[in-house]
Amino acid sequence: MTRWLLSPAYRQKKWTNDVSEIRRADYHYWTVGHVLRTGLVDPTSPVPITFSNIDQLMSFYRSVLKRESNSIYEQEIADRYVAYLKASVSVESEPFLIPELRYGGVEVKHEHRLDFTVLNSHTMELTGFELSPASTHMAISGIQKEKKTQIQVNREIAEQWEQEMEKRNKYFEKFAVPVVTFTDSMLKDIDKSNLFNG
Repeated sequence: MTRWLLSPAYRQKKWTNDVSEIRRADYHYWTVGHVLRTGLVDPTSPVPITFSNIDQLMSFYRSVLKRESNSIYEQEIADRYVAYLKASVSVESEPFLIPELRYGGVEVKHEHRLDFTVLNSHTMELTGFELSPASTHMAISGIQKEKKTQIQVNREIAEQWEQEMEKRNKYFEKFAVPVVTFTDSMLKDIDKSNLFNG
């Protein structure tokens, strides 16, 4: 997992891992406690974004990270994640719900991203989450310009879905990241969808 900044240090004008600090870390990686200890890295700045307490981190999550998304589903999940953290009896041990993580680093051409990602700090394995791909990836152009039958439209949607999923899955296979996909119908009532109940 060398591509992940587990203990960030800015050296020779780039971010790298402080290997000696990794060995001494008293937190689990990519938990809330990890983020509170090390902060979050802005690749364009030599100074990490740090937080004095959990309230500052939750405020940043809600006010900055959440606002980066145009998806109502992502925003609703972000709100519920913050509420989940507030109710936690061991907030620093909770996994950090990483929004819009770019895989491969800033140097690699951006191909795909997932709405959220979680690192299991015990196995060091990532799981990605995709919310409502039909509404975000499957807009069919040209329906108003030319008359199409329902069968034609459905076939185009199915073809686009298959192509999109094949590209996405091949890309994330390179990083050994399994992807859990939640469809529109599963997200109509997020509070009843068991997203936060296992």
